Amino acid sequence: MKLAFYGDSWFWTWFDTNQDVLTNPELSKLKGIEKDKLMNGYDVLTPLLNSMGHKVLNHCHPGNSFRETVQDICETSTKSDVHIVYVSTVIRHTELEKFLNKPWNQIKVQYTEIMYQELQKLGDFALKNQQKILLFAGQTTLKSKVLQNAFKPNDPRLKYLHLGAECIITALHNQFPPNKPIPLRAPGIFKLSTWSDKTNLDNYNAETITELHKQIKYFQSEPFKIWTWPDLGHLNFNGQIHFLNLLFDKIQQYK
Repeated sequence: MKLAFYGDSWFWTWFDTNQDVLTNPELSKLKGIEKDKLMNGYDVLTPLLNSMGHKVLNHCHPGNSFRETVQDICETSTKSDVHIVYVSTVIRHTELEKFLNKPWNQIKVQYTEIMYQELQKLGDFALKNQQKILLFAGQTTLKSKVLQNAFKPNDPRLKYLHLGAECIITALHNQFPPNKPIPLRAPGIFKLSTWSDKTNLDNYNAETITELHKQIKYFQSEPFKIWTWPDLGHLNFNGQIHFLNLLFDKIQQYK
């Protein structure tokens, strides 16, 4: 199969620059990225998929927002057996602190409306090109109800646009439980949020701060670290290998 990957840094496994690990030579070719400012990134997926006889097309760019990823897909003429999309927050690279400095219910409504717009754009592309697209949420979480509510029932775009995982790590943990199976619920959409200025948090809505803290703390709990250590923000080698099992399960499910 020809597999085209789109999204952000979740395509790679990342290590601190001080660690003695293999470094992906393609890292230096990434657009707008200075290699000496990054951690070491290693491409686990391409050699594994190539060894199985599959062709890999990697269009991922570290730091991409979901909006940028949708734009990349719509502007790329690639045709594949399936587009695999790593979903990140749609407001990435915007003024995150400003967006979140409001009541929690208002944040949820505004964020969801923006996601609807981008999902509909992606659905338009998928239908027009009859291109199967699988969405896997990595840096954020994409609930199935958000994907479904972005379209009317029986919308033809949903014939080509499918959800592979609300949260990759949650899906891996629940489908391939290590040792004692402890089912995990999908974390919140801001599970990996960070702030450049933490001095003004007292000015935020109290409910919003409580909710954001809860989401971030939950994702930092031990069960998630099994799949992300040592980087804690991307899949490790073990996670990548299990992700391939999840990926082919979903390809088979939506063939």
